[in-house]
Amino acid sequence: MSLQWLVHGWRVMVGALSLTALLGLTDALAQDGLLLTPGERQGVGYVSGGVGLDERRYLDTRLGVDYNLKLEFALHDGRYLGDVAVEILGADDGPLVSLHSPGPWLLLRLPEGRYRIRARTQSRAFEQSINLGPDTTGTLIFNRWRDMPVP
Repeated sequence: MSLQWLVHGWRVMVGALSLTALLGLTDALAQDGLLLTPGERQGVGYVSGGVGLDERRYLDTRLGVDYNLKLEFALHDGRYLGDVAVEILGADDGPLVSLHSPGPWLLLRLPEGRYRIRARTQSRAFEQSINLGPDTTGTLIFNRWRDMPVP
């Protein structure tokens, strides 16, 4: 291998490492093919995704490690549903955070406590409650969207 190729390879590697550090892509979210939407709002960390088997597998590996609550959105017939508005109410029934989930799965990082979760899309809303203890995870499945008016 010539010195020219070694120098070129070294430059490519250093450039790639610099770009990765610069963009903060140290997490597996940068893997090819994953179009996840991570973020933080009002102190609540979250990631939305779940389109395709690779994204669902990736998100399943994050539950319990980085996030303690998984919300799944689907139609009554089982087809996944995205574009869901989510409101999380705290113990005092006051709004803790409101956010949008473009994907059918939404993983959240919440402190321990009791929460009510409201999910709204297609002019319909549903609500469920969950109690998150220390070092526990939970899953809520919202799958009742069909021809029903909003209560």
